[in-house]
Amino acid sequence: MAQELLVMEKDKRLLIPIDFSPASEDALRFGLKLSVRERAEVIILHVVSPYEGGVESFAPVYDFGVYLDEKKQALEEYIRHFLSDNRIRKRSLRVLCDSGAPAQTILRNVASTGSQLIIMGSRGGGNISKILLGSTSQQVLAQSHIPLLLIPPGFGFEAFNDRVCFATDFHLRLNRASMHLFQQYDFLRKGLLEFVHVHEGKQEIEEEKHAALIELLFGELKTKRKYICAGEFELSVEAHMRNSLAGLLILLPHQRNFLYYLFFRGHTLPLVKHLAHPVLILYES
Repeated sequence: MAQELLVMEKDKRLLIPIDFSPASEDALRFGLKLSVRERAEVIILHVVSPYEGGVESFAPVYDFGVYLDEKKQALEEYIRHFLSDNRIRKRSLRVLCDSGAPAQTILRNVASTGSQLIIMGSRGGGNISKILLGSTSQQVLAQSHIPLLLIPPGFGFEAFNDRVCFATDFHLRLNRASMHLFQQYDFLRKGLLEFVHVHEGKQEIEEEKHAALIELLFGELKTKRKYICAGEFELSVEAHMRNSLAGLLILLPHQRNFLYYLFFRGHTLPLVKHLAHPVLILYES
């Protein structure tokens, strides 16, 4: 990779895993364009199976390290063509190839590179992609402490705007990595951040308490609050996203250590798998 691609800008760093599927290419295209706007370094990671590229009977003489280097060279060439085909001028960029279980390898490289944001496709490329969140994205979502930006299939960067919807119950115990985004990344720092609270009308709405909390955490940002009295959280948020013309939805899943609760009983997965907008997953302290 040319030396100029290694220049770091403003110490912002995005990691984009890619498996060459259409979904990952959509995420790559979005992430590269976002990084240009943010003047951020991009790290593109391809995870190779440790069993790929060799035959078991020849394992004693097979040099997997050589194979990994060959895959990295091919990835570099692919990225050069991808940048050219999409007319993206990107200076601060690295490519990595690593081996192991996909989700664990992605998170290991997030830690080793100091990346502050992971960008992935929200759905896989198989026939059940409209039903299930991609299995790797799902595992990363459940195990990560670093914010994860999920890009739906076919979403173009041109549809992204500075109106952000944060669907919340106002239990805003964000970890340091999540708060860092609001402090450093312009797509959050310079936009309109709307906190949307869906409630059933039974409990008392503590608007003054909510306003004070937002001022404490996000006092330097342009914010507003929206209260929606409705019984269906997912449908209400989805409708608000369409009506408000927001370009991004933020979710903060609670009880994140309970994998099955999070995906099959919580709100995160149903919203992500249906929504036509990018979803930014933040994490609690």
